[in-house]
Formats: sequence, C-alpha cells, structure tokens
Amino acid sequence: MANKKFLLGILVMALVFGMVVVGCGDGSSNGDGGTLTITDLPSSFNGKFIGIEGWNYFTEVGAINPTLISSSTVKIPLEILGKRSGVLYVSVGIWNEEFYEDQFAWFEFYEVSFTNGSAKISYNDADEYGTP
Repeated sequence: MANKKFLLGILVMALVFGMVVVGCGDGSSNGDGGTLTITDLPSSFNGKFIGIEGWNYFTEVGAINPTLISSSTVKIPLEILGKRSGVLYVSVGIWNEEFYEDQFAWFEFYEVSFTNGSAKISYNDADEYGTP
C-alpha cells in the first residue's frame, strides 16, 4: 500500500510539474488535440474535479486544466497529445478541490488506445482503483 501511495505521489508531482512547464490555460480549446472520454463514473464523483496523466515509452500527456465532473460521463481536453495515435498507460485522479488538493480517489488503466488524439474508456474497466 505504501508503494502505491509513493507511486501516486510521483504521478501527482509529475502532473504539477507538467502544469508549471506548459502554463495555465483559460479552459478553452484551440482544436489542436483530442479528448479522453470517461464513462460510467460513480455518482459520488459529481461535483469533484478530474485530472489525468498518461504515458508510454515515447509520450507523456496530462490534462492541464482540471475538469469538473457533473454526470457519469466526462470529456477531458488533451491538447498536449495533439492528434497522435497509440497506446498509453493512464492514471486518473479525482479531487475535491480544483487545484489538485484533497484527493478523493484514483484509478488506472494499463492500456488505453488513442486514435487521432482521442479515446473513450469506462470507469468499470479500470485495472486498479484506490483512495488516498
């Protein structure tokens, strides 16, 4: 369990570092990237914020702006990925606060297939789930 908390801490630090390097946006999309659509989210996630990080040997991607969850489906803009295709490991964090504070839950997908920068996955298909 301590190992997973350490890994989660590393993921959060990498996401924060990515946010600092890339900068903060205004929440708008310029159309240069795709989206990650996550379906079947539990109703207990409504009103919370979601952020993602994904990577493989060649690519790392994170959602720069936290996305508010208001239903069982959320679309997260991924401008950083562009329109590339490939398989990524994706880690998802759910936070009570907009600025990645007070984490509520996390879940991970070992392999998510992106086509033209976009993918659609179900919460029910996650490979691991947890709470801090």
